[in-house]
Amino acid sequence: MKYVVTGGSGFIGSHLVELLKNKGDVVILDRESPSFIDIADCKNNNKILDLIQGADYVFHLAAETSVPRSIENPLCYNYNNVNGIVNMLTLSRDAGVKRFIFSSTSAVYGNPYFTPTSEDSDPNPMSPYGLQKLIGEQYCKLYADIYDIETVSLRYFNVFGERMPTKGSYCSVIGSFKEKLKNKKPLTIYGNGNQSRDFVYVKDVAKANLAAAESIDVGGGECINIGTGASTTVKEIANIFKSPIDFLPKRLEPFQSLSDNKKAKDLLDWTPSVKVLDWLNENIYSRT
Repeated sequence: MKYVVTGGSGFIGSHLVELLKNKGDVVILDRESPSFIDIADCKNNNKILDLIQGADYVFHLAAETSVPRSIENPLCYNYNNVNGIVNMLTLSRDAGVKRFIFSSTSAVYGNPYFTPTSEDSDPNPMSPYGLQKLIGEQYCKLYADIYDIETVSLRYFNVFGERMPTKGSYCSVIGSFKEKLKNKKPLTIYGNGNQSRDFVYVKDVAKANLAAAESIDVGGGECINIGTGASTTVKEIANIFKSPIDFLPKRLEPFQSLSDNKKAKDLLDWTPSVKVLDWLNENIYSRT
């Protein structure tokens, strides 16, 4: 079995690669790899096609993922996030890949009208990043419909766990809190801290990707939520760190996110195994 993972050196991708190495050959396409290839640039298509030729599955995780930076620089983000998936879908089709698994996001929902949010909810992205991921999902469905390639899109909620970024615009609230604790600085919360998130463990997300590749019940461009179905406020996360808090004016972001993960259970036979508060209590002071 041959697997291709774009973004395979990143936070989620590196965990997926660890899982796949026990099952077959893995090719990593990533900006951090020594032989970096810009997968959004059609000029590189011959090189990319050579690398993915003979692959059974392509996992497309590579993306620009910072919501604030997508707002600051939508053109650059569109190039990487939209051109990137269209190019990889096309090359995967040309290489005879069996199935293409796309890493999407709960950001396609924006500030949802109802929670828990199911895949039938109307998308309402609040950022260029969320819109670009929605476009990627639509391309996956289109390619499944008109070309001979199976596709599935996974809508990740808030991913946490080992190797999560702790610096820069790509870090999550938990990563940011870890870095603040390490440097003995106050935690930063935008708004009152009552905004809630569905935090899902990174190794569970990796298993969801493998399940999406192996399931006989998907491949027609389905979109599937990958979340726990449990909600945790930012303030609850902060309380674990037992640090002073600086409250700043709220910023543009959804107030709540909570997944309905029934579809993942039914189609992928996938269930989350780790709860965020349990993980933090066990790990936060031993791995800062």
